[in-house]
Amino acid sequence: MTNQASISINWTPPPTGTFKLNIDGATNITKGIGGIGGVIRNNKGDWVIGFIGKTPHTNPTMVKL
Repeated sequence: MTNQASISINWTPPPTGTFKLNIDGATNITKGIGGIGGVIRNNKGDWVIGFIGKTPHTNPTMVKL
């Protein structure tokens, strides 16, 4: 048996005629690797463009920066 929890996630759109950039990063300290990704959406929530990338030899603070 596993314990599961529900999490409510909300996204607030930007004002009409503008875009919103959301980014995040993660790292594996043991392996010394990390990654970043992001997405730009318009005020309707439509995907405009996104990106991903590797961040080698890093720590969690540096990935977030």
